[in-house]
Amino acid sequence: MQESGRTNGEPLSEREVRKRTRSIFSDYADKANQILHPMVERGEGKNVLGSVPGRPDDEQYQIDAMGEAILKNFIRDVNLPAFVFGEHGTYDSSDGKPQVVFTIDSFDNSSEFSMGLDTPVYSVLGGYNPDGSPIGAVVLDIRGQKAYVSIRKTNGITDLSSIDRHTKEIEPLPIINSINSDKLTIATYLGSNDYSLKFVDNFRGMIENMPKKSRIYPNGGSFIYAFLATGAVDAYVMFDEPHSEILPGLPLALAAGCVASSIDLETGQVEEYKFNPEFITDPEGYTHGTVPLFIAARSSKLRDEIVGYYLKGRID
Repeated sequence: MQESGRTNGEPLSEREVRKRTRSIFSDYADKANQILHPMVERGEGKNVLGSVPGRPDDEQYQIDAMGEAILKNFIRDVNLPAFVFGEHGTYDSSDGKPQVVFTIDSFDNSSEFSMGLDTPVYSVLGGYNPDGSPIGAVVLDIRGQKAYVSIRKTNGITDLSSIDRHTKEIEPLPIINSINSDKLTIATYLGSNDYSLKFVDNFRGMIENMPKKSRIYPNGGSFIYAFLATGAVDAYVMFDEPHSEILPGLPLALAAGCVASSIDLETGQVEEYKFNPEFITDPEGYTHGTVPLFIAARSSKLRDEIVGYYLKGRID
């Protein structure tokens, strides 16, 4: 096997890079499910290994490390020149010249899992070209044994509990463009005071104006982009959202036509959120960096309405 996937020092063709990358998405979902599902069912992997870079209040558990090891093995197996951003470090198989960049959150909701809560847990993997354009992603629902997979800008759900591994194309729910809809669901992470108080303080007016049948979904993280892709969630709103929570799952939502935006806290100006290629040479920007106000939404109209409520209720 030749180092970094090159022949006579020449890069792989774009077609070959896409082929090997897409094989990793499908193989990762299957292998991670085989390893992680039994561990979750038995409640294993809760030993603390250390703290999470850039997040002093978060801890890395044994089960967190499993997904990154699986990914690294696949990269070596297909001889792919890749750079990997994990929650707990980076990995480079490209001699500094990656042809694909992976972003992985190998076990989302590990804190709740470690407490013994019956919380859905996920493993999330995203892929990007070195220029920052998305390639695809997979969100593995570990308890449910199903994978939301985005390949060739097409989103599907694979039943990993079935022998035939049937994949069904996602048919999203109708798009909701207004806060006034009683079918609206807005997601944000309310599991920590650092996030919940800031959200409620700044968006109290929006919450009060939402119809009674609408919902605030109190969970968030890298898995949420699967729900944006299906339409189960209409918008995801977060203050101080880490890049490492956005980028693993984001390609799923983008392939479904969602918008991802960073919002200026003072003016409310909207800027399109993208993977920053400079992270490759400055990994701390990925592991430690955050977006002051981040909104991913199924329509720009709904996003703009949410921004309007923020400006009305803004608390410095």
